[in-house]
Amino acid sequence: MFLISRKLIQLKRVFLNDVEKSFLKLNHRNHNSNKGNKIILLEMGEDIYFLVHFYFLLKKKMFQNKKIVGLWINPGNIKKPGIRGTIAFLFQCLILHFIKLKWKKIYKCLGVNEVIELNNNFKDNVFIRNTTFIKKNCNLKNKEDVLRINFKGIKIGDLIYDHYLRFNNSVSFDIKNRYAIKRLLNFIETSNENLDKFYFKNKNDILYYIPQKAFYTNGFAVRYFLSKKVQTIGGIEDNKYIKKFSKNDYRATTKCENLPIKFKSLKNKRRKISLSKKKLRDKFNGKIATELKYMRKSSYNKKKTFKIKRKFDVIIFLPDFSDAPHVYGKVVFNDFSDWIHETLSFLKLKNISIAIKEHPNSWIYNTIKFQEDLKKKYSNLIWFNKNISNISIFNKRPKFGISPFGSVLHELAYHKIVPIAAGSNPCMGYDFVFTPRNKKHYFELINKAIRNELYLKENFKEKIAECYYMFFLHNDDFLKNESRELNLKKYLPSAGMKSITILDKFNKGYFNK
Repeated sequence: MFLISRKLIQLKRVFLNDVEKSFLKLNHRNHNSNKGNKIILLEMGEDIYFLVHFYFLLKKKMFQNKKIVGLWINPGNIKKPGIRGTIAFLFQCLILHFIKLKWKKIYKCLGVNEVIELNNNFKDNVFIRNTTFIKKNCNLKNKEDVLRINFKGIKIGDLIYDHYLRFNNSVSFDIKNRYAIKRLLNFIETSNENLDKFYFKNKNDILYYIPQKAFYTNGFAVRYFLSKKVQTIGGIEDNKYIKKFSKNDYRATTKCENLPIKFKSLKNKRRKISLSKKKLRDKFNGKIATELKYMRKSSYNKKKTFKIKRKFDVIIFLPDFSDAPHVYGKVVFNDFSDWIHETLSFLKLKNISIAIKEHPNSWIYNTIKFQEDLKKKYSNLIWFNKNISNISIFNKRPKFGISPFGSVLHELAYHKIVPIAAGSNPCMGYDFVFTPRNKKHYFELINKAIRNELYLKENFKEKIAECYYMFFLHNDDFLKNESRELNLKKYLPSAGMKSITILDKFNKGYFNK
């Protein structure tokens, strides 16, 4: 019954809903008039937020009278072996084909009359090439080899690794799964061929590439155009509506190590710190502000507090195990599955009590299943479900807390609990979070925390407020845009949720000035 329900939900995505129909009926004359020889390449995907965001963005003078070409991004589903896997894959390809036709019709309202594809989902799964690139990289010795993969000088290992986890229902990369690896490598080669065909035909006319997001194998397009020195702007970050990508800053997230340097150049620093402190107080009082819209519910809901009887020395906050572990850059473990198993194996040798909290935004099946398996394997530990308020946990005053890169790192520090990360994270430019250089350093930090040898500096709350401001509140847009003026992020759905609300408001003139 559950499988049938999922298929019906997928099938529903093929058809225009009432809100989308209303959007098509609006007068889009200003966008339909776009024409000219110079090209703006715009990433198209099944995302209502970006449809509205791009609608406003393309109204800017710099994009007027240009030819708007769409780059359709397929999700790159990995076909499962066997008859059942083939049937499911064929059904998925059929669904995605009609979804693409639907969105081509919708994006035509923005002046997109020509669409190219990043990859060929069906062909890339069925017809596997035997190229030097594929032969070289399908016989991997370890997970580190995956992360070292590059294609014609473009780093792609992290994209392949994270894509495998997300679209192969996995929490770790199986280097023996040559079946899936070959298909992922095929995605990259096809993407390069498709982009080459477009680029070399139009290289003198391409002004901008505007992506939606820059992770999984879809992120290859960002890195490709940067290698061709094409202006690449767009995406969405916590402190940006529009980012300018570069060869040194090509990830989907903010370059966090640069935040302290950027803050030094700002004016009215005290006012910014005061605003940030207010936002932090609101957060710890249970309010979900615009900058935290990705959260389904507050982790500081006072109604979910209760007195915890058992004492614990360390609190571990679990991540979403299959959702882009390399999004911020280097992690000292290959993935979060390796991280939690190696961390718990290390900690159980110490004479300390351990508590674990589930990730509050867990919605992907393999993450939920993996968490359940962890509970069974480590049933002797203290477990907190995702709904318990962090206030209850912090009130127990553990010696330290661990999270790979979650926002809970600065929350721990704010409550005077030593936070240890597992690699690159939003606070990595500051010293109130202990960020390891490598795995050896990570375990050294844990040993020091156990011996009470890690300390927060006297001005740590000032630095937390500074980091929070720079990561969430600072206007770091590459160019002025209407989406920020309209506070469009306010209408983003939380993780794992889809919402038509923003388009409904657009249709009704809510965003008209």
